[in-house]
Amino acid sequence: MKKHIITALYCLKVIILIGQTTTPIRNQPFNEVIRVDSASLSKERIVTLSPIYPVYSNKKEIINLLTNKYGSYKNSRNLFFWKIKSKSFLKNVKLDTIGNCILTLKFNKNINIQSKRNIINDFSKDLRRTLMLWHEREINNREVYFVGHRGGLMSHFQENTGDIIKYSKQSGISFMEIDVLISKDDIPFLGHDWKYLYSKLGINRSRDSLEISKVRYQNAQNITFLSTLISEHQFLILDLIHNSIQDQKRIIQYLFRHFPKEIKSNIYIQVDKFSMYSFIKSLDKGILVSYNLRAGNTGKWRNGWINQIKPKFDQIEMFVVNPSSTITKSFLNKFEDHANKIIPVIRKDNIYEIIRMANLGFEFIMIDDIIYVDHRLNKKP
Repeated sequence: MKKHIITALYCLKVIILIGQTTTPIRNQPFNEVIRVDSASLSKERIVTLSPIYPVYSNKKEIINLLTNKYGSYKNSRNLFFWKIKSKSFLKNVKLDTIGNCILTLKFNKNINIQSKRNIINDFSKDLRRTLMLWHEREINNREVYFVGHRGGLMSHFQENTGDIIKYSKQSGISFMEIDVLISKDDIPFLGHDWKYLYSKLGINRSRDSLEISKVRYQNAQNITFLSTLISEHQFLILDLIHNSIQDQKRIIQYLFRHFPKEIKSNIYIQVDKFSMYSFIKSLDKGILVSYNLRAGNTGKWRNGWINQIKPKFDQIEMFVVNPSSTITKSFLNKFEDHANKIIPVIRKDNIYEIIRMANLGFEFIMIDDIIYVDHRLNKKP
């Protein structure tokens, strides 16, 4: 029944360019995976949508999505064609995969703007789930998606490694927060702090470069290079706050040189100082910034600290609040329309706190371990 309703709603001709990533929607980094031309939305039967995240390599997933919705297709010279026989609203669907993927949905006349918006929202959600593998959970009738803290399976794997990210994605997390450090020889890699690296892996910050450490210490094979991670994964929050200001700048400059497109499309650089925020935006205003509001700033919040950063609300794409226990309705009211950019961090496996965050309306919640949380949430009383 749900598929029938969604199919009937798609009464609009839509073109989606799925190829080179474009500048994301400001102030709403998660709500949609597509950007709408508001002028054409109100006047035209053909509305152009630009994707934030999808890439051309997702062609197979898009074809599978359309086939599941509309049945079999014909393939002729890289043009895929779905003919809709059972629905009078939607006539056909075409997917041109030469160069960029261009998706065209053809619809009938006389459809109002609100219906267009509803259709686009539904299609965006479908596309998001298909391409990003985000798995929603329903908590008190609210849709919730989990973000992996330090990767997301901290009870099962070494934090901040390629393994934890790989298996977190398979478990239902695609958007992950990871910590990044930089070696003496300018190689960014995953790691929370140097004390942990020394005690667990034998990496000495002052004595060794990372390349030397790879040879000298057997456990150094557990180090994951940032360049490898970015080339294989998307949708990351790179937390730099455990570095010195100098090292943060080195990491940011590395990203700016080697991954200029990614840091403006699907990678958020996380800092907790205005000086670093200003440094990032001075390189390129399009770089996505996540601002970390840590517990240490709680006193400043009470002293009007939020009012000092309000002028920057429009430019900051995300706020990570750690811990979530500091978040109340009055706290959210201070962020006004920008409260939807907050991601709360749940420490450990506090199920009741997850439910409280869901009841406050958060769609994305950062947690340590999705497997244990899911087990607890789905446990019958």
